[in-house]
Amino acid sequence: MEETTRVAAPKATTRIWEDSSVNAEAPGTTSAPMTTAFSVPAPLSSADELLSRLRDSGLTLATAESLTGGLLSSAVVDIPGSSSVFRGGVISYATDIKHSILGVEQRLLDNGGPVQAEVALQMALGVARLMDASLGLSTTGVAGPGDSEEGPQGLVYVAAVLTSLEDRTHEESIEVVSKHRFEGSREQVRAQSVDAALALSAELLRTFREN
Repeated sequence: MEETTRVAAPKATTRIWEDSSVNAEAPGTTSAPMTTAFSVPAPLSSADELLSRLRDSGLTLATAESLTGGLLSSAVVDIPGSSSVFRGGVISYATDIKHSILGVEQRLLDNGGPVQAEVALQMALGVARLMDASLGLSTTGVAGPGDSEEGPQGLVYVAAVLTSLEDRTHEESIEVVSKHRFEGSREQVRAQSVDAALALSAELLRTFREN
């Protein structure tokens, strides 16, 4: 069962740990305290719904992708009218691009590699800054086939960073990250990663609007 946390409108950075894996441990890279969690109902994985919520809220979207390699952006632009909210995306497949383009800390990449919760968060924030978007959405993980030095096949982190409309410096934000252990082929892992990213961002927007 996935868990998330209800948060208020952006006043200070809030990091939320959400875990869909079985008996998984939160990584040491996320040190901010957790707040009270609640169970998420049926996942909101539709790109149509995400774009509709962005449009209704006057928000814009940017994506930073690693293992999905453009599938997330493609799911967004497949929707007619997406140009009104989608700013653009970065396919940061190579580890050095995560640092040089998206601003992920080199120390973090050197110490733990590209498949970490904190890397996903910094990718999402970096692309939001780069594209001047309200919402940054990212994916990083191991698609396979087989395990790698970064982790087992199916280990995926997705993150979303939502900034306030008034804060164009992106220094105040709501940040959420989720860890997953997907099963299946390389193609299935990548497809499930896209669904997870869309679900996470849609749920974030839902709780943001309710508050």
